[in-house]
Amino acid sequence: MKPFLLALSICFSLMIHAQKRSPLQYKRAFTFNPSLLAGVDYTAMLGVEHRLKNNVGLVLDAGYVFHSSYFGSDKIRSANGYNLRPGIRWYMKQGREYLQMQLFYKQVNYTVHDWLGKDCVDRVPTYEQLQNFAYRKKAIALNMMVGELYNLSDDLYLEIYAGIGLKYKMQGPTEANSCYLDQDGNVGFDMYNEKSVTPNVPIGLKLVYVFKR
Repeated sequence: MKPFLLALSICFSLMIHAQKRSPLQYKRAFTFNPSLLAGVDYTAMLGVEHRLKNNVGLVLDAGYVFHSSYFGSDKIRSANGYNLRPGIRWYMKQGREYLQMQLFYKQVNYTVHDWLGKDCVDRVPTYEQLQNFAYRKKAIALNMMVGELYNLSDDLYLEIYAGIGLKYKMQGPTEANSCYLDQDGNVGFDMYNEKSVTPNVPIGLKLVYVFKR
């Protein structure tokens, strides 16, 4: 509940400042998202935006996952994957504040050292073995977002965004007839469920460099 309330408060703040900013118009821009370097799946993400009109823009962010703490630092040996975020934006009159519909897709492959269930039936293992194993996660989400751009210089801007959406996640070991259980004893929600549908609350910031007016 707290992330959702935080997202609402950021959205409200953006709307409050909407009438206080000078107009902004450009054709194309590059972006860098430093927020994802501090996420669970450490991602280096770059993007590009092309404005079809002053009030409509197409955006595409693409990121490479180079490491992760999804399983804890003592369990994970390596991780790699990618994250794609295409979207369409509708800008308000001043060209700084926007509403965006975003499609989110992420796939990450992990090498994990932990107890792996063998000969599983309905995620109940016959026995477990301590070993290195490959684990794959895929996530798809549809998000509705708001954001605003702030001047850092003539061509460099800070973009702050927040939103709400729905995420479908599929994950599990790649070895046949195996299963991975939550070894930390969490009650109620197991983050390693093979399939799940959960709310998604994207919040972060970008650096935006305008290269064509």
